Amino acid sequence: MNNTSTNNQTAFLLNIGTINTLKRLRSAFMHNKREIQKELGARSHIDAQKIPLNYSLVEVVSTDDLIQKVNDRIATYEDNANRSMRHDGVIAIEVLFSLPVSKNNINSHDYFEDCLIWGRDMFFPAEALTADVHMDEATPHMHVIFLCVTPTKLVASKDKGDMRKYRERKEDFFHKVAQKYGLALPPDKLLKADRVRLAKQVISQVETSADPMTCPSSNGLRQVG
Repeated sequence: MNNTSTNNQTAFLLNIGTINTLKRLRSAFMHNKREIQKELGARSHIDAQKIPLNYSLVEVVSTDDLIQKVNDRIATYEDNANRSMRHDGVIAIEVLFSLPVSKNNINSHDYFEDCLIWGRDMFFPAEALTADVHMDEATPHMHVIFLCVTPTKLVASKDKGDMRKYRERKEDFFHKVAQKYGLALPPDKLLKADRVRLAKQVISQVETSADPMTCPSSNGLRQVG
């Protein structure tokens, strides 16, 4: 086995997606809280027996209350800015942190705590609304949803960035968090087998996020949901 393949198998996963409708945001909240019943069937990639092992690293708030908070924040921004948000404006970003299958000796709780600390610093002033850790799929991973609407400005463009910014963040995360857990920096280009392996790890986010950093963006209309 060559070094590239070995590094891919021990590489961390960091994925960033945007959410630009309240309907999609609600779906993301519900998915991460395991509130979508049809996702829990026999053919699901979610192990229903392990759902009780999932946990949150921030105060748990109901989906309805979260959506109300977002609606209130948008209204406050529009009042202060004296203009409406664009109909396709990005409301939130969803950041996925995942451990590789091969690294089962890592204290995942400590790792995800450090991921959340890094994320709050990196995406400030966006607010972490949820930080849901999933232990019921193939690999431990965490979804963090950041609200990108502040009372006075929209910060989604800065927080999402472009591919160059993503690579810079990936390297920053490696040096500040992943390296101390023995994880490798993922290469920019993966072998086919590694792309398949990592794709399986992000399937949950692809189902609920409009624009993963590694996929083309899609334009959704913001709507009350």
